[in-house]
Amino acid sequence: MDMTKLRLPIMGVIALVVQSSGVVWFFAQQSQTIQTVESDVAALLERVSVERLINDERDIIDNQNAVTAVVDDVDELASQLIRTANSVDLLDRRVQSVEIQIRYIGAPYGGSLSGSADPHSYNAKDGM
Repeated sequence: MDMTKLRLPIMGVIALVVQSSGVVWFFAQQSQTIQTVESDVAALLERVSVERLINDERDIIDNQNAVTAVVDDVDELASQLIRTANSVDLLDRRVQSVEIQIRYIGAPYGGSLSGSADPHSYNAKDGM
């Protein structure tokens, strides 16, 4: 092969070298951009993971406080229920005592004070 017949325009060779260099540079920049994005995504994922952990811990503490408040409210209501039951029982005993006293007060008068000490009895005469 004769080199004299092979004539390449110098501008064509320069253009080919410049374009090849441009393609290599472009792909090198793309690789660098991908690496940067990957490291940014990894950092964001780590940050999100830490934030989720912190938020979960905060939510657990808030839920514990809410449950404690509910338990305290239930305890207070139970105490109030016991006090109310005791008051009702005391009032029931007082009413029974008064009914017994009324029955014995009315006994000397021939039972003219009608009524019964039993709160469940019914006297047809006076509706008691």
